[in-house]
Amino acid sequence: MRQPAFETWTRAEAKGLPEVIRVIAGRFDRNPPLYYEMRARRVKEEVAREPNRLDLYDDLAVAYDRLGQSDKAIAWMERKRQLLGQLPEDAPGRRDVLYRYYANIGTFYAHRWIGNGGDL
Repeated sequence: MRQPAFETWTRAEAKGLPEVIRVIAGRFDRNPPLYYEMRARRVKEEVAREPNRLDLYDDLAVAYDRLGQSDKAIAWMERKRQLLGQLPEDAPGRRDVLYRYYANIGTFYAHRWIGNGGDL
C-alpha cells in the first residue's frame, strides 16, 4: 500500500528533527526561561508569607522543573510532604492535595532521571 504524500513528507521533515515531533505532540515550553525564573522568585515570596498554602509548593516546584532544576523541584515537594503530614485525615480536598503531590514528585523524579542520561 502506498503512503499518502503528506505522510511521506512529514516523515522526511521530522527525521533528525526531534523538535518537530515534540511540537506536534504538544511537548514544548510556551514560555521562555525568564518567565519561570520570575515565577520562582514571586512564588518563593508567597510561600514565605503563606507557608501553609500547599498549592504554592507545586507552583514553585514546577517552575524549577521547567528550568531544568529537578533537584530543587524535588526539594520543594519534600517540604510540601512535611506539611502534608500535619494535614488531618478528614481535611477537605486532602485527596486532591495528595494526588498533586504524588503526580508532581513522580514527574520530577522522571525528569531528573532522563536529564541524567536515564535509558528509556
